[in-house]
Amino acid sequence: MLSTEIRAAGQRWLETLFRLVPVLIALVTLFIAVMQQINGLGTEVTVQTLLFGWLLLTPVATLLLWPTPDFVPELGLGLDTDSSASATDEDPVQHLRDRYARGDLSDAAFERKLDRLLETEDRSDVDSESAREPERTLERD
Repeated sequence: MLSTEIRAAGQRWLETLFRLVPVLIALVTLFIAVMQQINGLGTEVTVQTLLFGWLLLTPVATLLLWPTPDFVPELGLGLDTDSSASATDEDPVQHLRDRYARGDLSDAAFERKLDRLLETEDRSDVDSESAREPERTLERD
């Protein structure tokens, strides 16, 4: 239990660090541009530095390192390297439990989503059984 909590804390720390990288790139780019102007390297060099840092490096780092919302499918670029199954192959309940264990969900959110998921699964079981009943009636005729 304690190692799971330590792992979750380390995971959250790493995600926070990854979220800061694009901000740090933007700030370092600004610092370099200011230093270029102070040292008299010219406006053209400064503009190239700002274009490269702000319009290329910062957006690319943001796209690669910032987490995607839940509604965007995962591309396998996440930080969770110990899961070998993709998001579509994984049991939805297990995926929800993993998110809760990592600390991504609060107790109330976990329970609410679990209830909704189980309710949806119950409905799909009923729908699949009702879909099979017409086949049985056709066989009798």
